[in-house]
Amino acid sequence: MDQPLGIRKAQKLATRQKVLNAARELFAEIGYEDATIRVIAERAGVSIGGVFTTFASKAEVLQHVVYDWAEEGLYQELERRLVEFEGSTSERLVEVMRVIFSFDSQRPKVMLAHIGLAFDPYPSPGARPFGHNQRLLGHMRQVILDGIERGDVAPDTDVDLVVDTVAGAYAWNFRMVAHGAGEEEIMGLFTRQVDMIAKGFAARTN
Repeated sequence: MDQPLGIRKAQKLATRQKVLNAARELFAEIGYEDATIRVIAERAGVSIGGVFTTFASKAEVLQHVVYDWAEEGLYQELERRLVEFEGSTSERLVEVMRVIFSFDSQRPKVMLAHIGLAFDPYPSPGARPFGHNQRLLGHMRQVILDGIERGDVAPDTDVDLVVDTVAGAYAWNFRMVAHGAGEEEIMGLFTRQVDMIAKGFAARTN
C-alpha cells in the first residue's frame, strides 16, 4: 500500500537534509572532486538512489550547500551593512565584495569548486554555479543604481555589464586563496581592479 503523500514528502525532505549535511562536511574535508555521490550517500546514511530522488546531480548538491550557507548569514549581513556603507560607488562595491569574501573564504574548497563549475562546458543538471545567484547580484546592481541616483555613476551605464565585470574579477582573484593569499592581499588587488572599472562608469563632468 502506498504511503500518504504527506509522509512521502516528509521523508524526501529528511533525505534532502541528510544529503546536504553530509555534503557540507565532505566538500570541506576532502573537496568536491573526491566527494562522490557514493561517498555522500554513505555519510548521509541513504542509498545512492535516495540522493537522486532529491538532486539531479552532485553539482546541484553543491549549489544548494552554497546557497544554504548564504541564507544562514551572508544575505542578512549584506542587507544590514548596505545601509552603513559610505563613500563613492567603487568604495561601496568593494565593501559589498569584502562582506562576501569574509563568508566565502571560510570554506575555500567549496567556493573554489562552486566557481570552477562556471567554466564547465557541459553543465550538470540542476547546477547554478557562481555568477547565477540573483540575490547577490541584486545587491551589487543596487549599489550601481544608487550611484546613478547620487550622481557619481553615468546615467547611461550598462549596470549588468559592470556587475558581471566586478563579479568576474572577484572570481578570478579567489583563485589566490588556493595559493595561500590572505584577505588583505586579495582585497587590495580587488580594490585596484574596481577603481579601474569605475573609471568606465564614472559620471562625466563638464
